[in-house]
Amino acid sequence: MSTPLLAELDRIAAVVRSSMDAAGTLPDDELLAAVGALERASRGIDSARSVAAAEVARRSSPDRGYSGLAVRLGHRTADRLIANLTGSGRAEALKRVRVGTALATQEFAAVDVAVRSGRIGIDQADAITRTLVTVAAAPGLTDGVATLIEHAAGSDADSVASRARLLADELAGPTALDRESALRSQRFLRVGPEIDGMRRLSAMLDPESSAVIVAALDAATSPRRGGPRFVDPQARAHAAAVVADERTDDHLRLDALVDLVRVASAVGHAPVLGAVRPAVRVVISSRDLESVNGSASIEGVEHRVSAQTARRMACESGLLPVVLGGRGEVLDLGRTARAFSSAQRVALAVRDAGCRWPGCDRPPSWCEAHHIREWSRGGGSNLDNAVLLCRHHHMLVHNNHWRIEADGAQLRAIPPPGPEARGGALPMPSKRRVVIQT
Repeated sequence: MSTPLLAELDRIAAVVRSSMDAAGTLPDDELLAAVGALERASRGIDSARSVAAAEVARRSSPDRGYSGLAVRLGHRTADRLIANLTGSGRAEALKRVRVGTALATQEFAAVDVAVRSGRIGIDQADAITRTLVTVAAAPGLTDGVATLIEHAAGSDADSVASRARLLADELAGPTALDRESALRSQRFLRVGPEIDGMRRLSAMLDPESSAVIVAALDAATSPRRGGPRFVDPQARAHAAAVVADERTDDHLRLDALVDLVRVASAVGHAPVLGAVRPAVRVVISSRDLESVNGSASIEGVEHRVSAQTARRMACESGLLPVVLGGRGEVLDLGRTARAFSSAQRVALAVRDAGCRWPGCDRPPSWCEAHHIREWSRGGGSNLDNAVLLCRHHHMLVHNNHWRIEADGAQLRAIPPPGPEARGGALPMPSKRRVVIQT
């Protein structure tokens, strides 16, 4: 099938292909000018490809069922169809759909104009729109986007993404918890098909997941980045072995991740990360610590997280909380510790037999140990101050401001003021069933 539009596109493609046949004979200034001109042309083409991809996605919308374009052609999703048509990977196809969809919205009209004119590339546009989509309704977005476009005109996509994350945190303001929830909903880990015996893992990590995983992988390679100097002989030997290892840093990170999963699966013990457990350092102001809408910074993660998340992480993770005063002075430097020991976890598993939230059937292996009196507020890591909660209910307690009260062995969940309070306190009996032999 040939149409005037398709014929014109083929003609443009032929011109572009032939334009560099004589590249080896061009003077330096003409060669550099040609590089710039080709980039501007490719940006226009990238914009058109994204628009077309977004339209394919619209015509393949799940609500169209089996009449959707992708399904009719034998593909489950629009990105799979686009990848098949273009020979690109799914990640590239997803990016085209994502950018084309975002640029069609009013909020990112200025980004669309910048891409169509060749001022910025599709990767820079993706860095802006993908990061700011969670605050698209925030006042000040238009001015912020204009500033980002100016920055993008002379910067790479990674730098633009970093600036966009800072702007998103600023625009989120008191809605930090909502933004955090939106980011968390975008997290994923995908396992690609096997190709020549290899598989590709692709993932997007929300700030909390990033803090945990990146800290663990950094610990595996830290000796190559100036590693510990004044350490005990065993740790020094481990650091020397890592430095001398012939594997690349990429190899070490992957192997460390595999070892972590293998050890966790076996519920055993192995010196995967050497002698020191990676600590996650969380910095929070004293004002934010007490505020409902407070936020905190996790070292190594550009996005801020809510104060509720910082408090919840203190329940279960090894972290170093740093509380700052109004002028930035350190008021309190917490300890690095795993809140509950393995022996205490066993005792909690026996006592609670799973998540104590009413109606929840999650077993102990799926649960986290929650401090009834928050660890960040001085609560001790002892059994009388602990209760097992699954991750969902652990987040509910911290993010929705529930409290847990203990009266001896009896626990109650106290709802926050509002609609939840109408039902009153919820009893939290142990799920343990004791069988007495007679």
